[in-house]
Amino acid sequence: MALIEIRRQRTAARSRRRAWDELPEADRQVLMREARLRMQRERELRAARDAHEMTLYGMRGQR
Repeated sequence: MALIEIRRQRTAARSRRRAWDELPEADRQVLMREARLRMQRERELRAARDAHEMTLYGMRGQR
């Protein structure tokens, strides 16, 4: 059962990689930029939330 799932995931990863390789360079650049911006936005939101929690709870908010 687990082997079937692993094989399925590998096949999916291979087809995604093939689809990526077949994309025009310009489309790849756009997707990479969008991914970078999304990650940066998530980092900023996480930092803002953490700072907000620190103001609310002080040092008790530390895990």
